[in-house]
Amino acid sequence: KTFCTMVGLEGDTSKKDYSFKKKKLDLHRKFVVHLKSEVDPSISWDFEPMQESLVIGAGETALTFFRAYNRHEKPVVGFATYSVFPEQASVYFSKIQCFCFNQQILNSQEELMLPVYFYLEPEILEDKFLDDKSDITVLYRFIKARQQEVEKYMEEENERQEANKKFLEELRQKKKALVAPQA
Repeated sequence: KTFCTMVGLEGDTSKKDYSFKKKKLDLHRKFVVHLKSEVDPSISWDFEPMQESLVIGAGETALTFFRAYNRHEKPVVGFATYSVFPEQASVYFSKIQCFCFNQQILNSQEELMLPVYFYLEPEILEDKFLDDKSDITVLYRFIKARQQEVEKYMEEENERQEANKKFLEELRQKKKALVAPQA
């Protein structure tokens, strides 16, 4: 105890909760996470999961991607929401990295691969309401953002980039003319 106090590992082991050791958990139990997608009709995007499902254990991390593609002739701003079914399982669906609730700007004909890095909390194994469930569905839905001012910004940004490319090309041509041997 003296050593533990000296190195900062203070604690009373007699007060620790070891009740989980008495519980019978199936640590090898796997869940099939089905990935689904929807797109609001007001947004001209294709949106789909790159995998239909993943098989993972509780506490195991998983990485998957969704593909978004703007079919509209102009940039569009959208954002995604998600739902988990059965609802009881939503408590245990933990995202480490996700594109949901962040505005995504897609130029015309642009495609993005959007990652979702997640895991199921280990406590899902203890939930008596999910004892007989092994399938979990995660549904992402893309919605057009109300504010589309970014569209104007993106158009201006594209014009600026094109002007920069033209300037650099002209500059390179001038340098070539200066370096070229005179006949």
